[in-house]
Parts: sequence; structure tokens; C-alpha cells
Amino acid sequence: MPDHAGGIASSVFPAEQRERIHQMALRILRDVGIQVDDEDVQQRLRKAGAPAGDKPNRFRIPAPMVADALFSAPSTATIANRVGEPVAIGPEVPHAPSTFWTGAALRQVTGREGKTERIDSAWFSRFTRLVDRLPNTTAIVGTALSDVPPKVSDFVGFRLMAKNTAKHLRPLMFSKDGSRAILEMGRVLAGGTSLKERPILSVGYSILTPLRWEGIALGLFRQTAGHGIPVMINSEPMAGASAPVTLAGTVALGHAEVLSGVVINQLLEPGRPCIYNLGFAHVMEMHSSMALTGAPENGLLGAASGEMAAHVKLPSASWMCTEAMLADPQAAYEKTITALAHAQAGVGIIWGVGQLESEVSVSLPQAVIDDEIAGTVLRFKRGIPVDEERLAEKLIVAKGHDGFYLEEDHTVEHFRAEIRRASLSFRNRRETWEREGRADTVARAEARAQKLIGEAEAAGPRVSAEDDRELERIERHYRERLG
Repeated sequence: MPDHAGGIASSVFPAEQRERIHQMALRILRDVGIQVDDEDVQQRLRKAGAPAGDKPNRFRIPAPMVADALFSAPSTATIANRVGEPVAIGPEVPHAPSTFWTGAALRQVTGREGKTERIDSAWFSRFTRLVDRLPNTTAIVGTALSDVPPKVSDFVGFRLMAKNTAKHLRPLMFSKDGSRAILEMGRVLAGGTSLKERPILSVGYSILTPLRWEGIALGLFRQTAGHGIPVMINSEPMAGASAPVTLAGTVALGHAEVLSGVVINQLLEPGRPCIYNLGFAHVMEMHSSMALTGAPENGLLGAASGEMAAHVKLPSASWMCTEAMLADPQAAYEKTITALAHAQAGVGIIWGVGQLESEVSVSLPQAVIDDEIAGTVLRFKRGIPVDEERLAEKLIVAKGHDGFYLEEDHTVEHFRAEIRRASLSFRNRRETWEREGRADTVARAEARAQKLIGEAEAAGPRVSAEDDRELERIERHYRERLG
């Protein structure tokens, strides 16, 4: 079972600075506005009273409209897996955990040399089986599939995920038809329960910075509205490129973009859970023109996402990644630092388990390492609970100067909860390490990945034969429909 998180908090912005950023974002929406490349959403904005901008597809968003949307959007979002384990996230949930998710990718890293190959359906199925067995990873995210036409990749990938894991499902969606297929499959997996009551899948899309909502994103929001499905609203500004190089300016612009997405989604479906995500923000490395994901600035931006989301009472998301090309010390320290910063700031969803190469590639051993990082971060966030039982004053007094605590019932009762047992880290003596082959962390992660995948394969599919046939029928129908 995953470690559960508690309530230690860090602070990037004091409360007065958060409010200053919020007010600046409201001015940006009022004075600059957003570009909206969807006629239906344009009509809804006009009907709601959004003033026209300097072009027909641009709208200014007054502050009262933002306030109404934030009042309508719930402060809590619930995500669930398919075995009856919902998790509520949000700033008003007591002891709300951080949850760790995988991320999208184009390639998979093979071997120790950092070579890559395209992700095909067979490899993605194996990766999904691994994720199903990782104790601290909550959700699987869709990826590109090299052996499937792009226009059907979203719902084909969704079926593969559903077949190979019972974790929460976060598909990548590329078209209206893909959205329809996934909703049909989701209803099959929900077993007759509505997706609002059983939120086994969630969706999301990113605004095009600065301040432009493209038709594909708005079509996704429209197509999936009306079902109570949590929607992640992503802002991905790049400090120094598509946003000011100053992090405060990037946060203010990104905050305005996320708020605009909340407004649009509440117009489409009042009360829809909206997950605030400024944590996908990047910074440009000026020497190489790289969009960085593992820099300390990324940790700060992810933490800012958690704090600004809490400021407007919304659940939050972020992304932990690295520029490392393979599972190595750079990947480990960059992902640990950013994950810890995000979790400490109260971020509810942290993407990136398994990812490398600035979110371009994914690796089986890195997924195992990241799951270990997640468990460690969650233990750190849980802190040190203090109560009469844990203070153990009576026991300390009774044992006196010559006590040996290993023999006490108190030790037996509490050691599992107090001292996290690592599933990957080596914690033994040198002689044991040498006797076991002198394996380093990556070698242990590779071995653990293969072991977990083997166990998952032996256990069989994660859907019933009847549901599997129905998912395949839906896939065939939409493949034929799309030609």
C-alpha cells in the first residue's frame, strides 16, 4: 500500500503575494483577454457577458465572471481506481495526499546506454502492467503509439491501459471521436455506475501560451462535459520564451490562463471538478535553448502551482521530470528535489513517474526508481505525528537507564508505520551487497521491473472477458468510423 501524506507545508509566496499575483491575473483577463478558437464556446462567453476583444475570437473576462466560476468549481476532486479506492485531493481535504502519476512520452529508453525506441502497443502494455504493481503510483497516463494510426491512438491506448491495470486512467485525447470512444469504454469499465460517481478516468488539455485556447482543447472540454469527469486545466508557459523570464511574471500569466480554463469549463458544465495545473511550466535554458523540467526553478513553479491553486480553493497538479537521458544520478536527484518541493506545497497530482529527457522518453527502471522516490517523499510529508502513544513517556520512564526497546510490544506495534521499509534502496551491510552481486540502484530497478511485470502477466488481464470483448467492439466501431 502507498504511504499516506499529511500536512507539512512550505511556502513560495506569502499570502499577500499570492493575492497580488491573483489580482494581476484578473487584470490580464480583463484587459488582454483570451483567444477562443471554438464557435460554441464563443457563443457561451457572449451569453455570459464576456466583452469582445480586439478580434472576433478574442474575449475579455471580467473579474466577477472568474469569481462565479471559482464559486461553481468544487474545491475537491476525487479520482478512483477500478477496485474501489477513491482518493480526494484539494486544499480543503484534511491530510490530503499527493498522488503520483506517469506521463506521456514518444520514446522508451532501452539499456544502460540511453538508446531509445518508439513506443509500440506491446511495450506500452508491459509498462502498464508494471505501473499496476507499483505501490506508490496512482494513475497511468497515455502515450504516443508508433504502431497505431495517430487518429485512433487515444482510444486504442485507453483500451490497452484498461486491460493491463486497475489504476486510475488518464488517456491522451486527440479528437472528438476519440473522446466519444473513451467515454463509451469508461462507462463499460464503470460497470453501470456513472463516471461522476465512479471517477475512474480523468481528462485534461493545455492552453497555448500566451492566452490562446485552440479548437482541439475546447472540443475536448465540450465533448467530455456533462459527466462529472475531473478535468485538468494545464498552463505550460516557458519562462524566457512564451512567458516573462522572471518566475513571478510566468506564474501570473499561467495563473490567468488556468483561471480562463476554469471559466470555460464551468460554462460548459457548472460544478465540474477542475484541477489547477500551472506545474507543467518550464524555463528556457538560455545556453542550449532547452525547455527545462528538472531545474530548481521547475520545483519552484510546481510548488507555486500548489499554492496558487489553494489560494483560489482548487485541487492542483504539477510535473516532476529531468533532462537526464537515462536512469542515472541526475535523474534521481532532479526528480527527488522537484517532487519533494511539489508535495510539500500541497500539490495533489504529480506527473512524471518513469519519464526522462524533458518528458520525451520513459523508462521501466526509472518508473521503479520514481515509485521509490514517491514513497520516500510521501513518508517525509507525513512528518512526525505527536500524541501520548507516540511520545511513549511511560515506556521511557519504565525502561530507565538500561532499557532495550527492541523487545517491547510498543516497538512491534509501531515500527511499520514509523520506519518506512524501502522496496528498492539497498539497506544492508557490504558483505551482503557483495554476496548479492554488487548490483547498483539501476540494476536492482531493472530486476524489480521485470519481476513485477512477470507477476502482472501471470495474474492475467485486469478486465473481465466480457468487458474486454465490449472494449474491443467499441474500438473496432470507431476504427471503422474513422476509416
